[in-house]
Amino acid sequence: MESKAAALHTKLESALSSVPPEETETVAFLQHLKTRVTVAEKLFQVERHEEETIQIAHCTLMIEVEAMRRTLKGIMALVQKAEERLQREGPRAPYHAEELHFMAMLQRALEGTVNP
Repeated sequence: MESKAAALHTKLESALSSVPPEETETVAFLQHLKTRVTVAEKLFQVERHEEETIQIAHCTLMIEVEAMRRTLKGIMALVQKAEERLQREGPRAPYHAEELHFMAMLQRALEGTVNP
């Protein structure tokens, strides 16, 4: 796009230099075309920056999703170990009440995110 815009600017400059200043309508039209080419260039640059921003946001979200998956996988493994220990040792297990309370809190938190 930039090379096309540069070529258009060159052609318009060449056309402007070959038109006598008395032909005000032609000069005004060519100036208008130059302005439109400049505006189109700027819009193209804005669009390109927006696309880059969207790509960066997408990559950031993908990284965040993966981090959340790993965290959740770790939490699930810890909960599974705690459940197995509680089944094996019952109320005699150390921190039995705390682990039950923690698992209930996790359950409520997960239900809240699934069904807001």
